[in-house]
Amino acid sequence: MTGTFDFETVKTIRENRQIVRHVELDLAITLNTREQLSRSCLQKRVHEFERRLNKKIFGKNWRQRKKRINWIHNYEHTSGNSHSHSVCMLEGVEAKAVKRHARQIWANLNKGKSQAQLWADTITNPNATAIYITKDGDMDTTPV
Repeated sequence: MTGTFDFETVKTIRENRQIVRHVELDLAITLNTREQLSRSCLQKRVHEFERRLNKKIFGKNWRQRKKRINWIHNYEHTSGNSHSHSVCMLEGVEAKAVKRHARQIWANLNKGKSQAQLWADTITNPNATAIYITKDGDMDTTPV
């Protein structure tokens, strides 16, 4: 952890790590914009990514059918580089299909920004994943 954190923030991060360690997560995905965005702009882009991916995987009525990929996002801002460390739970969905569609959707959302990137890896270490997704306490589990 970098920067200054008060006692409550550190306590919250530790509690979140304990919770995330025990959730069955399948993919870790980094959504990198390679540009500086405000938190709200990055969050909107990531939520649009999530919405489009659900629609592509489950069809246009994915909300009514109560089908979705469940996500946890952690937003990070470094100089000139806003990105999201995200993890998801795939129930009845092939990881290979998610990766393929995710790359296409992220590229479309970042048209004209050739530096934008998406990395996706299968989760093999729940402890490392918990640290990855909770490192600064800026987590988002808001349903889209």
